[in-house]
Amino acid sequence: MEIINRRGMLQRTKKALRQGRLNIGILGGSITAGDENTGGMESNWPYYIRGWFLSEFPNLRLSVFNAGIGGTGSISGLMRCKKEILDKKCDLVFVEYVVNDCYG
Repeated sequence: MEIINRRGMLQRTKKALRQGRLNIGILGGSITAGDENTGGMESNWPYYIRGWFLSEFPNLRLSVFNAGIGGTGSISGLMRCKKEILDKKCDLVFVEYVVNDCYG
């Protein structure tokens, strides 16, 4: 099992930015997935993350893998993480489950 240091200095992200391509992975619930009535775009925070990266790095080749599903908690995300995020070779991953996780 690969161990990932979540408190690192974002070395993989910085390297990807220097190379001009970045893969972002996103896991979360409904505020991550967005509203399908708007095409899942403007109503979710990943839309704004994508916009920020493209405005700061205009020549960036950016891929965003949004694995957000409304009404799910972190257990669901954990079960889907390998296939939907890790296998995509993401350089940066955002995780949001504050709304649906109610453990403890």
